[in-house]
Order: sequence, then structure tokens, then C-alpha cells
Amino acid sequence: DWSSDVCSSDLTDYDAVLADLIEFKRLGGGTVCEVSSSGYNRDHLHVAKLSTDSGVHIIMGTSYYPSTHENSNTASIEEMSNFIRSELENGFSQESQYFPGLIGEIECSYPLTPNNRRHLEAVADQDKCVPISIHPGRHIKAPLEIVRILLEAGANEEKISMGHLDRTLLTNE
Repeated sequence: DWSSDVCSSDLTDYDAVLADLIEFKRLGGGTVCEVSSSGYNRDHLHVAKLSTDSGVHIIMGTSYYPSTHENSNTASIEEMSNFIRSELENGFSQESQYFPGLIGEIECSYPLTPNNRRHLEAVADQDKCVPISIHPGRHIKAPLEIVRILLEAGANEEKISMGHLDRTLLTNE
């Protein structure tokens, strides 16, 4: 059953991920977003091969995932913004022909940390045509606070995508 095991978080198991993508395509799927940002051992060449071998388009993201960078607690908005902008303009590496198609996934806790706020401001400083994928903290107020900060910093509201709302907004009450 494809729906029960497609959520493998081990993207290094090439055969398992490829099988899931082939099944996804068989069921009518055509495109997935892979939002393992820098610091999470993402491998654009691995993802490109998966895309070619499966026939599924894979859109990768760029982001300065705060909790995975050595200087994440001290990185300035400008440093984070420059990192993201460089990948958008130059690709994932200097010899790369592969470019991110979205910004994210942007990790946020609740309440937002100062680092979360800097990261959101760095993201909002990018090309206004590039979609932004957000991972909000687990609190009903988190998504609106994040959107407010992004919009105040100049992000395009039509390009913001908020994930994980099922576990953020819904309660058993």
C-alpha cells in the first residue's frame, strides 16, 4: 500500500525512494517537493537521478535551516539571506546545473526564537516570485504570527505555503 509507506524519511535508501516515486507516478502523481535544506545532507545529484529514473519532477528547496548550521544562533539576516540568494542565483554548487525551485522548508518553533525571526526576515528578502514553504511551530497562533512577520518584511503573500497545519490547527477538543 503506497500510502502507508511512502513517508520514508531516509532519502539515502535509493531503491526504496525510487520505488515510492514510481508508484506515485503510476497513481497519477507528477511532481514532488523535496525540502531538505542545507545542513540536512541534501544531495541535489542524488535527487536529480531519482527524478530521471522515476520520471517524477522533483523541486528542491533552499534554506538556511537554523538548527543545523554551526553558526545558526549568531548568523545575521544578511548572512542567511546571502546564502539563500546565492543558491537561487547560482545553483546548489558552483559546478551545478541544478537550482532550487522554492525557498524552504523554513523551520519555526513556537514561540518563535530570535533566530526563527531572523530566518523569516532573510527569506522575505528574496525574489518575490519564489514560493516559500513554512514548517510552523505546534501552536494555533504560530501560522498567523509567521505570516505577519513575512509580510511585514516584504514577502509576497501569494507565494507562502504553510505545511503541517493538520497537527498545528486541529485539536481533539
